[in-house]
Amino acid sequence: MTFHCGDFLETSETFDIILLIDVFEHIEDYYTFLRCIRPRARYFIFNIPLEMHALGLLRNLPTTSFERVGHKHFFTKDIALATLETCGYNIIANEYGFGMGLPAKRLRGRIAKLPRRILYSMLSKDFAVRLLGGSLFVLASSMK
Repeated sequence: MTFHCGDFLETSETFDIILLIDVFEHIEDYYTFLRCIRPRARYFIFNIPLEMHALGLLRNLPTTSFERVGHKHFFTKDIALATLETCGYNIIANEYGFGMGLPAKRLRGRIAKLPRRILYSMLSKDFAVRLLGGSLFVLASSMK
């Protein structure tokens, strides 16, 4: 097993799996990018921030995300999955993430996780994410 870190668009190498963790929301023409990398691996793991949610829109999160971390595009679960399918990926599995496993450093962060935990466990996961946001982990394969 080997690990490569670099711009694989500059090589012709292929891989068993490619991890794209918080990547394509930063790329201006993400459709072309996703189509270009699809033949480069059998499997892909994506983590996609879901910043099109009710609370985020009320807080003007897309503008903040654009300015602070350079996100050019914003997704819901349905838009993210449709994007991958449109670009030729076969969705094998997907699951929400809220960063639940990471300890919050500040009290504000710990308090902010509480409503997410309650809504996520007591109501629909889809509803919780549409209301409060999260991220989407996707396992996909290249359709051949």
